[in-house]
Amino acid sequence: MEQVIGLWVAALLTLMVYSFLIADNPLFRLAEHLLVGTALGYAALVVLERVLLPSLGLALAGSSVADPLTRLMTALGIVWGILLWFWLARPVRWLASWPLAIVFGVGSALAIGGILTGTLLPQVRASMLPLSGPGLLDNLVVVVVVLAGLTYFFFAIRPDRPIGRLIGRIARLGRWFLLVALGSFLGTRALSLLNALAERFEFLARWLRAILP
Repeated sequence: MEQVIGLWVAALLTLMVYSFLIADNPLFRLAEHLLVGTALGYAALVVLERVLLPSLGLALAGSSVADPLTRLMTALGIVWGILLWFWLARPVRWLASWPLAIVFGVGSALAIGGILTGTLLPQVRASMLPLSGPGLLDNLVVVVVVLAGLTYFFFAIRPDRPIGRLIGRIARLGRWFLLVALGSFLGTRALSLLNALAERFEFLARWLRAILP
């Protein structure tokens, strides 16, 4: 019985979403609101069970469970979280500026550090390939494409000088490389979306075969 109800709910929600292809309508907005509300409710439940309640229990636990420093940092985090709610009241909104500053400052530092250590430096290291050995041709293609693509964003050279004209030609070549890369990315993205669309159509076909005699 539960599987039948789940099948009907999934099929109806799919049709409600696809109704947007005809025109914007209340059924599509209802499905949209259900998606957002369900996602927010699930996220709130996960945060409550896996973050807030364990943190509160750690802050109130005895010294035998956690060391004083851990309890102090946990309690401080709970206080900062409570102060964020003061943003909803205009007279005391300034109380929320401190935790917001910490959130944005720490978040920006973590994002920049993650980009440097997780994306930029590994890509630079992967681009520094040896131009010798059995993989000479492949490595040469990678190095040329990377250098030409980076040259496209180099705007400090005057185009009326010989070196400027040379860099301009390399930059035009890099622009074509960038267009090919973006086209490949968009094509892969479109292919994944088409696969998802085909999967939904296949699901609706199975639903119709199940309900039709």
